[in-house]
Amino acid sequence: LDSESRATRSIQPLLITSQYEAMTDAKAKLVDYAGKAKDATKHVSASLQELGYFEALPAFNRELVLPLKQAQTLSLKKASKELLQTLKGRPEDPEVGFSLWNVLGFYLSVIGAPIAFATGGGGLVSTISSASSIVVGYLVAYTLYWGVIVKKGKQYNLGMLVILAAYGAYCAFSTFYSIFNVPALVVFAVKTLTVMMMLINGVKLFSDRGSGVSLI
Repeated sequence: LDSESRATRSIQPLLITSQYEAMTDAKAKLVDYAGKAKDATKHVSASLQELGYFEALPAFNRELVLPLKQAQTLSLKKASKELLQTLKGRPEDPEVGFSLWNVLGFYLSVIGAPIAFATGGGGLVSTISSASSIVVGYLVAYTLYWGVIVKKGKQYNLGMLVILAAYGAYCAFSTFYSIFNVPALVVFAVKTLTVMMMLINGVKLFSDRGSGVSLI
């Protein structure tokens, strides 16, 4: 027993030293990763700043607060006609239509957040997930607004439409996946419709802008 105790006491300093070195190494790696992440964030921010990504934020926020500001004279009859024309693939005012449906899409994300929280059983994970979905929804809605409405270049428009189509496919899949969850089913079904209307308006804008390949 004495020999075992002496062996244990002799090993303990080595174990402590090894643990200290491992912690020091992990801390150094963490600091290195944090530095790289900070540099990458600065680079991305500078690139977006150069592209004018942040310049349209005030205008977009006004769209969220007053979504009908571009359509103040929109009567019920005109709105019904515009909806019908959009479903036919020939929207009369695709820019206004895209903005309005985009705003609706964002608010659907806001509505969906408490539903996800309730169906997720509550708790910290559900809270973080629900809050992050609103933030992501805002970023997506603004990026689509910037890439389709603000930027007139067709390369930006096409990129946004591809992203939008992929998101629409996700919403359509989620609609069927949520068939036994009525609140989620309704939200995803309306989101799918919203994305479809945005795509129709976006494709019309893309086709009307300058020369190049037409999508319709």
